[in-house]
Amino acid sequence: MVKKLPDHIYQVNGRFRVRYRKSNKIPFDFDEYYDNLEDAIEGKEQFLAKAKLNLLTPNKTKHIGFSDFCDYYLDWFKNKPKRPSKNTINGYISKINLLKILFKNQDITEINSYQIEMILAKEKNRVKYSNGAKTKDKISEHTLHHEFTMLRILFNKAYNWNFIDKNPMVGVEEPTFKEKQIIVPEYEELDTIKTKIYTCKIRERCQFLLTLFTGIREEEVCGIHIEDFNETEGYVFINRAVVFDSDKKEFVEDKTKSQTSNRKNPLTF
Repeated sequence: MVKKLPDHIYQVNGRFRVRYRKSNKIPFDFDEYYDNLEDAIEGKEQFLAKAKLNLLTPNKTKHIGFSDFCDYYLDWFKNKPKRPSKNTINGYISKINLLKILFKNQDITEINSYQIEMILAKEKNRVKYSNGAKTKDKISEHTLHHEFTMLRILFNKAYNWNFIDKNPMVGVEEPTFKEKQIIVPEYEELDTIKTKIYTCKIRERCQFLLTLFTGIREEEVCGIHIEDFNETEGYVFINRAVVFDSDKKEFVEDKTKSQTSNRKNPLTF
């Protein structure tokens, strides 16, 4: 059976065509070709989102503020065909909210490389907060690099979506950072850790032992059901996680971080 294509998407000579004619709801004609269905769906969603936000003119898009563009980007990111996990979405929201404070709603076309480098230079000396209170420490190199990476993602999309004619991130110096050292308990320490774990209640005891001896992520441990355990073959199947839904403001069951995260994890204890 041939899979039905979404509305307004047609397959022509091995490519995918997105076609809209001017109407009361759509102010302008749209006719673009894409190499694959995923790009065609994304192109269609971008066009409809711009039309809904009244960001289209016959020749060019209207100017948009940085904060408004961030909201537009997040709306696309949450609903793109390859839907990211809620943990990834929450991470993006956290980073973008900080950048919205730094750049406010300045016209995105007026932001240049010099301004970005100056903001990153000031960020390097910003004092970090812990539980809402100022600390004596500055933000880490990794935090600064995360801000740089998020800016690069945003401006790359702004350029690809024709919101800007020139990408201001081109030429911006990438902040340096040292790879975090992964600290693994010594073999001799395992008995001491196990002794402490066995002082916990049975529920927490099982969770801690799973993380200690299998390396399963904490959100994956919370998503395990009893039927996921296979005692005969000695493994637990990981295929879901419990994460915080920023829209619903509650913890929900969701898919794992990536498709490769769905796995049979051996039980070694």
